[in-house]
Amino acid sequence: MERDPYNVLGVTRDADADAIKRAYRALALRWHPDRNPGSAEAEERFKAVTEAWRVLGDPESRARYDRLGPLYHEDGRPPRPDEVGDLLGRMWRNFTGKGPSEAGESIERTVEITLADVLAGCRPTVDVQRHVRCAACEGHGAPARGREPCKHCEGSGRSSGPRLFRATCHGCDGRGFTVREPCAACRGDGRLLRREPLRVVVPPGVATGHVLKVAGKGHEARPIGRGAPGPTGDLLCAIHVAPHPWLVRRGDDLHAKVPVPVHEAIFGAELSIASLDGSVGWTLAPGTAPGRTTRFAGRGLPSARNGVRGDLVVELDVELPTGMTAAEAERVAAGFRTLDPARYPRATAHRAARSSTPSGSR
Repeated sequence: MERDPYNVLGVTRDADADAIKRAYRALALRWHPDRNPGSAEAEERFKAVTEAWRVLGDPESRARYDRLGPLYHEDGRPPRPDEVGDLLGRMWRNFTGKGPSEAGESIERTVEITLADVLAGCRPTVDVQRHVRCAACEGHGAPARGREPCKHCEGSGRSSGPRLFRATCHGCDGRGFTVREPCAACRGDGRLLRREPLRVVVPPGVATGHVLKVAGKGHEARPIGRGAPGPTGDLLCAIHVAPHPWLVRRGDDLHAKVPVPVHEAIFGAELSIASLDGSVGWTLAPGTAPGRTTRFAGRGLPSARNGVRGDLVVELDVELPTGMTAAEAERVAAGFRTLDPARYPRATAHRAARSSTPSGSR
């Protein structure tokens, strides 16, 4: 159960069936959607009241809830391992006084960078809108004169029941009081929305999916019950590396296909390969076959672990001419026809093997 049904109905754990029924009827009438048209809060409250009645209105369900507490399921199924783990975590936080609702929410953003930023690191600015506590009411949502202690939790902000099982009080949403006179500055919310540009330090070597945390730059927390506000949330920046026009990242290596005219692949050439930090020279030997690769050590990206750079791996992509006239094509073909077939050893061997194969086995 996400909510304590006793706390939702505002009854003690030893309340009899008549007291539970009276509390349910009063709250169902108060929060019924027909009496609160268009109110999302009323809809949520009515749903919670109905769920609480389904648990406590039936003696068997109530007895099962009293035994299992937060591990209770309406359908009677046993708790899953992850639910047990969550409960143990909540019990520990309740024991230490560090409940999850005391912390401010984190803010998540996506930061897009380039491969050049991955190489050198960068410091982009991220515009965020943060909730900060209202100074006029100290984050309570109401001045001191406008607060009344919550009758359900007696100002603690926690539900009733065993201390280790307590959750946020449903009657006051964990504030410990109900608002009689809302704060004029924040209109009862307890926090104000403030826009703030923040610098994010992106170290070299990061990859898409890497999350950088800027501590304490999320939303500020409201005070809970009589206690002080919890820690401020964090800014979580998920890195997305934009695609590069000709470089492809594979781990810490960079791969590139370099288109080369067919005559340079045949006769050789001196090539200049553009990388992220300048150009590298590649001496292309005559007769270099398409798909041939060469590796330039230390011209890739730095490792996020130790800063050691990977390699730049270049693959030869032979480009054939397009749009030739008939005369141009004939001159090129005539030149190639004069070559000794031995200049094509693989093609010659393949054709010889095919011609010696019996037709029936082809």
